[in-house]
Amino acid sequence: MSEEAQVRELLVRAADDLSPGALTPDHLLAAGERAVRRRRRLAVGAAAAVTAVALLGATALLGVRPAAPPADRGGPPTASPTAGPPTEAPRTLDPAQRLFRLGWQPEGLPEETFGGGATSQGIQLTDPSAHRMLNVKVGVRGQDRSRFLVVWDGRTSVPVPEQGAPGTPVDPVRGRKAWLYTSRDGRDVTLSWEYAPDAWAVLWAQNLERPAEVLRRVAEGLVWEPERVTVPVAPIRIPAGVGLYSVAVSVRDGRWQWAQLSYHPGPAEREDPDGVTVEVSREEPGVRGTRVTVAGRPAWVVDESPHSMGVYQVARLADSCSPCFAEVRVISAGGLALLGGRDAALAFAASIRLVPEPDTPGGWRPL
Repeated sequence: MSEEAQVRELLVRAADDLSPGALTPDHLLAAGERAVRRRRRLAVGAAAAVTAVALLGATALLGVRPAAPPADRGGPPTASPTAGPPTEAPRTLDPAQRLFRLGWQPEGLPEETFGGGATSQGIQLTDPSAHRMLNVKVGVRGQDRSRFLVVWDGRTSVPVPEQGAPGTPVDPVRGRKAWLYTSRDGRDVTLSWEYAPDAWAVLWAQNLERPAEVLRRVAEGLVWEPERVTVPVAPIRIPAGVGLYSVAVSVRDGRWQWAQLSYHPGPAEREDPDGVTVEVSREEPGVRGTRVTVAGRPAWVVDESPHSMGVYQVARLADSCSPCFAEVRVISAGGLALLGGRDAALAFAASIRLVPEPDTPGGWRPL
């Protein structure tokens, strides 16, 4: 696959550099290009480079002590379930709470990924073998992501203004105004829908048959019932003052594929480089770095400096899944300091475990 093709394929899945739901084309393109470069430079395998949402994790290890063993940040849902969208959108989201689910979805897209952060959340359905994709993103009030495809299309053709309609007006979705846009090459179609005043949902189809019909049916069928996000990862100890920034979970044919959790210091709505990314995956990583042993298990270290950027992988995540591994990533000296250094990062990666029945979503752990 050419680098250009890799960039396009990574646009909606470049998590390390892109806050969840940031769908502006400049950010998307830059994130995809960075993910490709990082894959080449760090050689840490596809899971680290193409994840959909950044997840950072930190724990109480070697010099980082929580006052008590806290669980992941989050509480019970505060909103009452409703079949329709809210009449007023929030200005910030709880990454651990899903706002909606799909009431209907097209066939032939076996991989489903949920990603949530403080400013948006979404669901992406894909068929990687056929380069087919459906993406649903819902943003908070005051953040208009509706024109990303219009602007992106202008990068390679006639420039378009930054302001204006996100396409051609179409029939309302659930009584609220909507617009449809088709890219010049016909591959991409978006349905932009103001689901609440000054708040947007954007549905994006790539290489789907009858995309306008599919997008409208998906939009009309969204079920707005708040519920806690669940993950196939056992509880993670985190230091005091570090909170959940984003979460992503991917499932294929009913089985978990990978999951990421991101914890950052500071406000949840502001990305902080001094965070740590935790990932679990059922696929073996690609080319690994320096081989070491942690708690009797094979492990690998890939880092540009022992005091800053690093990737720490530990194999044999579960007896029932020999290829499965856990990975911890940091991109700053502050992130590594949260863990207490390189050895502590490896020990943290070795401490990560799955829930007892990871292939049964009903047995996953709520955040």
